Amino acid sequence: MDYMVVAMLICFLCASGDLPSVDAYGDMGTNGTFLTSPRSALFVLAGRNKYKGNNDVNLIVGWGTRLSSYGARVKIGIWSSQGQHHSQESGASIYISSIDLDRSSFSSIEAGFHVLPELYNNNNVHFFIRWTKDNYKSTGCYNLDCPGFVPASGAALVPGQAVAPPSTYDRDDRYITISMHTDPNTRDWVLYRDDLRKPQFLGHFSKELCPKLYGIAPGVAWIGFVKDRDQGGPAMGSGHFPEEGQRKV
Repeated sequence: MDYMVVAMLICFLCASGDLPSVDAYGDMGTNGTFLTSPRSALFVLAGRNKYKGNNDVNLIVGWGTRLSSYGARVKIGIWSSQGQHHSQESGASIYISSIDLDRSSFSSIEAGFHVLPELYNNNNVHFFIRWTKDNYKSTGCYNLDCPGFVPASGAALVPGQAVAPPSTYDRDDRYITISMHTDPNTRDWVLYRDDLRKPQFLGHFSKELCPKLYGIAPGVAWIGFVKDRDQGGPAMGSGHFPEEGQRKV
């Protein structure tokens, strides 16, 4: 069975405001701040970027901000996909970056869900993380393929884990909500799953991993993306536009 995903229903956008944050031990902090707006807002396709390199054609759509922030949350819908090729990728994620003009020192950490047969040798949707501190020149990787992200013991999601079932068009929606924010005590970036009965700690990126992201994020983006080495697909999410309404995108 094949799957792909799309980012939906961004929960916190546009301005900073104080919210209690949770550290890696589940304790409430007093100085944590999430990037938030006075009310929830639907995901807006405010940015679109198509580029070609290394024989790949890439399309990224999403919403981003250059307001410094301490955390972000996203609700991601999981959708089935038919016939995605081995060299193609599709997914959605939270993307936290340093926004360097010097691309050689660009730092980023990322978490979300994607379909990447070339990595997993299957077409299932997988939870993934990724990081770099030099624009992937000599550091960084997917999941646990190199030292970096530290998974929590007994985590509700582990990097590389397959996730099912998918949403069904015009019938059943399947969402998973994840968040990343700085631990108010350690300044590590901590990752949570937020759609269960209570927040579930998934692991952390240590503050030493990407010094330019120490304790704060210069830039945050919520993105959907596809990569196609052969051209002609794949679609994002259900392959339908938001105007069609709930349970169809």
